[in-house]
Amino acid sequence: MRDAEAPEPREVRVDDVLRRVMALAETQHSVVTLDDMRTCGADKSWVYRQVKVGMIHRLGPSTYGVAGIRRSFVDRAMAVVASVRGPALVSLRSAAYLHGFERVLEPLSVEITVPRHRRPQARPG
Repeated sequence: MRDAEAPEPREVRVDDVLRRVMALAETQHSVVTLDDMRTCGADKSWVYRQVKVGMIHRLGPSTYGVAGIRRSFVDRAMAVVASVRGPALVSLRSAAYLHGFERVLEPLSVEITVPRHRRPQARPG
């Protein structure tokens, strides 16, 4: 007979983690970061397995996309900003395209602006 006062430890099922990750991705243009997935209960091995079976795929540093979603420029822009892991804004031609300015074609790459202290430093020599 079990002790009524000792609650049984609850295991987080993989399906619960995947459901939480997918729900979050739905609110972020199908893009999630590694930190987002950890908040949902995932660990590194769970992320590795999901990439291996094709449920998610790597978009950039610590940034993942949900499989089966046609990538748009908005999704790519979200992935770039999320991968910076700090303050960043879509800017220049990319921002003009996202705002629907006339005669601005979809850019080939996403242009962002970051604070001066986040920019890479030039190396001597």
